[in-house]
Amino acid sequence: MIYYTDTSSATQYQTELKITSDCNYFTRVIHDFSKGEVFSKINDYVAGETELYIQSMSSLAVYINIENYDTLKGEKAINKAQLFASPDVSDLTHYNINPRLFLFGVDDSGNRFILPDYESEGSEFFDGEYDENLNRYSINISRYLQKFMNQEIKNDTKLDFYLTSFDIASSAVLNSRRSVIKGTKNSSDNLKIIVSFSSFNE
Repeated sequence: MIYYTDTSSATQYQTELKITSDCNYFTRVIHDFSKGEVFSKINDYVAGETELYIQSMSSLAVYINIENYDTLKGEKAINKAQLFASPDVSDLTHYNINPRLFLFGVDDSGNRFILPDYESEGSEFFDGEYDENLNRYSINISRYLQKFMNQEIKNDTKLDFYLTSFDIASSAVLNSRRSVIKGTKNSSDNLKIIVSFSSFNE
């Protein structure tokens, strides 16, 4: 409701702005990391070995590059492949637990794409939900890894990923949760991918 008084005549007016689900809306979020601890660690690969930062509302994501995967090439069948990530729960006052994480593939041009495990099998199989009992996330990438090794995905010759909050994946601005994920060289529960496979002709 807007109220207005014409000062020249002292006449009062009012108008009602009806906001419904049919109205257009626009959300813009600006993140300023210049004064926080996170800023000093953005694009810092050494710091990323122990701590990784993820924030929703189209903010921070973790870039993952897998090297030395030649041992998986050849006549092999991927039985199961999962990415495991564990949040650091030592400071939940400032760094909350994201209820769900999402994993994108990254092609040779740096563009993100939805992994076939999510497209073909759905969100329940793909997973990514936080397991409070195990204090970790697990994401299934078996189908993608098999297609990658078989060179069935165009413009994708590097095994790279983006790990984000699910809010970014769904293009929804729902909350501002930020989490610290244990890095690849953390003392316990480090970020890792575990692959089980069968070899032929061996």
